[in-house]
Amino acid sequence: MIKIAIPLLHISDPVRAENFYCTQLGFTKTFAYQPFGNDGPCYMGLIRDGINLHLSSFSGDGTPANAAVLIVDDVDSLYDEFISRSVQADLEPTDQGWGNREMYIKDADNNSLRFTQWAQNETITTATMQQVLEAFNRHDLDAIMKFFSDDCSFDFPRGPEPWGQRFIGKAQVREALAGRFRGIPDVHYEEADHWVSADGNKGVSEWTLTGTTTAGSKLKVRGCDLWEFSNGKISRKNSYWKIIE
Repeated sequence: MIKIAIPLLHISDPVRAENFYCTQLGFTKTFAYQPFGNDGPCYMGLIRDGINLHLSSFSGDGTPANAAVLIVDDVDSLYDEFISRSVQADLEPTDQGWGNREMYIKDADNNSLRFTQWAQNETITTATMQQVLEAFNRHDLDAIMKFFSDDCSFDFPRGPEPWGQRFIGKAQVREALAGRFRGIPDVHYEEADHWVSADGNKGVSEWTLTGTTTAGSKLKVRGCDLWEFSNGKISRKNSYWKIIE
């Protein structure tokens, strides 16, 4: 009976590797076998959150530039933890085409640690949409953008094109929303209702927007968002406001 599989990565410098994996990535060393003294090859075991990883500088124990896949609950939280320790990500948290959310980090020997958050087939619900609205009312851009996919788009209700103005990708969408909060510092959404299609791929939110622009104009207008969803994330936000005459 097979009980467990442990990835084995080849390293060239045990001291450097221990510092990287333990000090920066949060692993704990459980043992080290170094029979020829501190200058000789070393085989060590590491553990974090119940996951074992072995490193070896012995000849024949693998080759550099290998890879290990580590299944995690929350890639984004790990990313925040790692960058706080000055770890550089080879691939920042990304929604992959096959559904997983993944982040890659390489050690000094070019071994790739692929932190993978499995696709949960999450479904957007009306409760999710209410959470999105509450994040908008807090003007919490970090919380808002966690609901959006990396390839998301946002159609602004006004602009030079028939569809208004379109922003594509998380960076553009975030900056567009930041501009909304700067332009209407007290913008607030209330009297909201949400609907999600039976297949979970589309939704509608209807609300009343209130606020005062930086130019002093007071706003109170009904509007709606037409949403599109993919893999439990918002892939498109298409906004409309009523025109008051």
